Amino acid sequence: MICLLCNSELEITFFLKQQLRCCSQARLMVCEPCQNSFEMIDGLTCSDCGKVSHQTCCADCQKWRAQGAVSMHNQAIFRYNETMKCYFKQYKFYGNYVLRHFFKKEIRSRLKQMDYDVLVPIPVTQKTLARRGFNPVAGVMSHLKYLNLLAYDSEKIDQVKRNRINRLKQRQHFYVMSHDLRTPQTKVCIMDDVYTTGKTMRLAYECLISHGFENILSLTLAR
Repeated sequence: MICLLCNSELEITFFLKQQLRCCSQARLMVCEPCQNSFEMIDGLTCSDCGKVSHQTCCADCQKWRAQGAVSMHNQAIFRYNETMKCYFKQYKFYGNYVLRHFFKKEIRSRLKQMDYDVLVPIPVTQKTLARRGFNPVAGVMSHLKYLNLLAYDSEKIDQVKRNRINRLKQRQHFYVMSHDLRTPQTKVCIMDDVYTTGKTMRLAYECLISHGFENILSLTLAR
């Protein structure tokens, strides 16, 4: 058996050790060196995006604010390092759906520290859903109770296929699906898998604010 992230042979002692710990199937399929190379974000972070920063608001978010963008309250659990890139390559683009539960312990632990009423995943377009067969964000949230409150009202080009400048120029449009939530009282926590430019998350904030939601925060697996 080989590691899904680095293709190295999984040692039988490691495999048995993980089984004795009652680890998830996803954990059994990733070697110990890879598991140890995920970097949790710790210490001082930007209050807007959750990036490691000695400034209350990092340089990227200061630029967003200068452009009149909404302020956010985003937290991120892990750094988007090389191992995390390999994880998303296998999970999102090669369709190794078993990896959706790899970080469920860390996600659940962080959410317990956050004050919210309803958890909302960032959606994918119908085109993306048809191609991949699943929403990667909803996948990592599959062990949690959540509400599909947001949806796309127009198709978009995949973020991964465009460079940073083009991603920032491309406007995405969300709409709020019918619901029985009380606004503005309801505390909404938006969840996404990776924070890249921040555009997607800010547009989700804008959409909810325009529909009367006032208490919004967010969580991304990686930043």
